[in-house]
Amino acid sequence: MSKHLFLIHGRNFKPNQKALSDNWLNAIKHGLQRKNVISKFKNVMNDFKNAKKTFVYYGDLSNRLLKAHNLSYDEARDISNRMTCLKKLKTYKKFDKKNYKKLPGAGSVLDDLARIFNRPADAFDIFGVIPQLIGLFAPDMKDYWEERNFAMDARARLTKPLSNALINGDDVCLVAHSLGSIISYDVLWKFSHYGEYQELRKSKPKKVTFITIGSPLGNETVKRYLKGSDKKGAKYPSLVRKWDNFAAEDDYISHDQTLANDYRGMLTNITDHHIYNLAVRNRKSNPHHSTGYLIHPEFIGVLAPWL
Repeated sequence: MSKHLFLIHGRNFKPNQKALSDNWLNAIKHGLQRKNVISKFKNVMNDFKNAKKTFVYYGDLSNRLLKAHNLSYDEARDISNRMTCLKKLKTYKKFDKKNYKKLPGAGSVLDDLARIFNRPADAFDIFGVIPQLIGLFAPDMKDYWEERNFAMDARARLTKPLSNALINGDDVCLVAHSLGSIISYDVLWKFSHYGEYQELRKSKPKKVTFITIGSPLGNETVKRYLKGSDKKGAKYPSLVRKWDNFAAEDDYISHDQTLANDYRGMLTNITDHHIYNLAVRNRKSNPHHSTGYLIHPEFIGVLAPWL
């Protein structure tokens, strides 16, 4: 049985697959190399090296869709910005409130959005503006919910490699960011209930270790669009062994930071982690940025034992 780490990114414009996967893997590698991790899990770097790794990329689909909405993207600048962000994140020893409050613009994202939509920040629900306004700031999310080609094509990028891994008996850990967590949930639900995946279920695969970062899966609007949301006896995916959810302070996408109460019907072990994401993008705090989650000691504290 092989350890198999799946990584799936979130929405919006993305750089090429190699640049993005290198950024993610470098963040994780740095976290695993911390002295306290090495002292507790002496072979963790060797375990990480030997684990199968599949980076599920659908950025080309997102980019094409967003450009069709006349949105612009500078890939070279994005890659440089991500590298600068990761370099700074590597300097921190403590990912705490004190360091977070020192970041430029920390805590202002919700206030900025609230001003745009004229709603109080403490009650702001970015997905609650569906369907009138969601398409203005997240056309890829709107297309996904409307089950257009983008949704089917994005799920397909995860479906084939993940089904193959499960049938092969791999011990899978699926790390999903933002929209990637919705895609992952929907695929796991399909594996659990669709007739076309009977053979997969008959193979009795090892259940998936699920880790979500910056996920909107606790949002009431989001939950209504999930696969199985209108079912009674088959409401949840059954192939999840353990679910750890990471939500950062002021991350407006994961504004509902607790998933254990939303998915208690899954009858699986769900643990919510409230953290501080120290990522800075474009000289401003970005608590939703994936790298800030992946390098965080608490995230590494969940991934290292699995490895």
